[in-house]
Amino acid sequence: MSLSRSTLITLLLSAFGLVFLFWLTTRVAVQNGVQLGMHGWIAIALGSILSLLLSAVLFGLTFHSAKSGHDERVDPPT
Repeated sequence: MSLSRSTLITLLLSAFGLVFLFWLTTRVAVQNGVQLGMHGWIAIALGSILSLLLSAVLFGLTFHSAKSGHDERVDPPT
């Protein structure tokens, strides 16, 4: 299985973005004197990942609904 060039670029940019966001979060936490334990970092990571997955699923459902014609079959009330 080979990845296309655009997929590879997207994966690399996403990985860079995640590393940058982790660096930025830790930098802000250190500057403000916040001590976050392992459970806090796990909660932040899980919350971020689950939020992104939920938004991707909802976008996918919206596009599927529009593409399959479900939106056009609704009859207006009489």
